[in-house]
Amino acid sequence: QLKCQEGKPAAQPPKKRKGMKQEPVPLESPEEQWLLRRSLLSTLEAFAAAQPKDLLVHLRPLTIYLALEDTSTPEEQWVAIKVCRILSSVLPYVAERRGLMDHRQVQADLQALIRSQPSSGVHEAVRCLCLVVKYVTGDLAQIVTHLNVAVPSLTKLCGISEQKGTLERIQIMYMSRQAWVLASILESLSVDDYVQLEGVKSSEQPKRRLLPRSELKFDLVSDSVAGTVADLLLRLNEIGEPQLRAVAASCMGFFLKGQRTFTKDRRINDLLSSALSSGDLLLCRKALETLSALLSYFRSEAERESKATATDFADSRDGRVAGQTGNGSGTAGASGRQHNSAIEAAQPLAAFSDQVLAHITLAGSVGPRMKKSRKRNE
Repeated sequence: QLKCQEGKPAAQPPKKRKGMKQEPVPLESPEEQWLLRRSLLSTLEAFAAAQPKDLLVHLRPLTIYLALEDTSTPEEQWVAIKVCRILSSVLPYVAERRGLMDHRQVQADLQALIRSQPSSGVHEAVRCLCLVVKYVTGDLAQIVTHLNVAVPSLTKLCGISEQKGTLERIQIMYMSRQAWVLASILESLSVDDYVQLEGVKSSEQPKRRLLPRSELKFDLVSDSVAGTVADLLLRLNEIGEPQLRAVAASCMGFFLKGQRTFTKDRRINDLLSSALSSGDLLLCRKALETLSALLSYFRSEAERESKATATDFADSRDGRVAGQTGNGSGTAGASGRQHNSAIEAAQPLAAFSDQVLAHITLAGSVGPRMKKSRKRNE
């Protein structure tokens, strides 16, 4: 409504009545209008998380805010990323795709966001694009394009760094962006579930395997896309450059949300352990944020899985009876990508409890409250 009113002539104030004093109504400043828009979108985001099905019919008008121009303001970029988050909350509950959105335009706008936004914006835009592909369009070419660019380029730059030992700043920035793209894709979409199996006739392939192996223009590690991305993140960390190590720690958290079987990988545990024991405060903070996000995610997934296996339990988010729709096997049937339960995936993270407690104790011993108490004791 605020956007549509721009450029319109101001409304005429009501005529004053004789014998009555009328106080002037102050006009809203641009700052107040921006604060109102932020509040409305934050409320919509919370509503989308609580009642996603009720927001499905309102997706089309929201998607117009994804279209940004080169001269877009920071406020417009913030709105676009917030809309990406709202879409990501609602899209898994799509039942009828007809008329839901102009999916071609939405995919084009999301691709433009991926190319232009900083790291956090890249993550939200890629995640939203993957969910649009998964639940609306099925257009895997939108994802394969990024895989065929990011995997070969990161492989080449990692090889250059391992040989020469140095990287230019522009190369480090490019590697960081591509790592965010890959980790965000594997967080929301298990690409391996769509790649056709080699040595098996097409008629015998599962229906969902729509992606020929020849479409992936790179060699696979451990015969899987997930294994390839995990290997690249580990190689980024081994380069030793501080910015790349921080990126690897953050991206590993996104990756593990979608590929939870890798929480048992010893190399990934070593990456997080070395980050926690590092003297680099930024790297330690990134590792702590990653562990916090993973534990929070697995907790919410464990609650959802327990509801899915309960009998006669009404799920208020989609209106179905969870006992009738749950698969009862401890796996997440909605996502189709987890092979173990959230509780099993979170168990290896308990190995970091001592290191995390050490950071908490250290922070308390050098914090402002402890300093004041020491002075009082003295």
